[in-house]
Amino acid sequence: MVCGTAHEFIFKNLIGSANLASTHLIPGTDVSGGTGKFRGMFDVIATPYCTANRYYIFCVDGGTKAVALLKNKDWEFKTNIGTDSDLWNYEQTALFTAYARFEYVPWNWKVTISDELT
Repeated sequence: MVCGTAHEFIFKNLIGSANLASTHLIPGTDVSGGTGKFRGMFDVIATPYCTANRYYIFCVDGGTKAVALLKNKDWEFKTNIGTDSDLWNYEQTALFTAYARFEYVPWNWKVTISDELT
């Protein structure tokens, strides 16, 4: 499940890790009558890019994924450590660079649910 940061704590407590049920933060039945039967079935990921009132549930066992990774160029890592670089030889300054070209695109949205909290 992907949700906004404003609802992260709520979703993690209601349907997140089953380990939370062993703590005293979450009783077996809460005041609203919730029994926690869905607890532990979801991995909750919060992101500021998700709008405050919308959340998404992605099926991970649905065969084709909801988004596809398109790689145009694999990761390429470079460093100046141990080279003839003046920065490394005289100032002992290490430089690290990485480059890749990829994007995630919508793919099979039949395995995704989007809902808005009102």
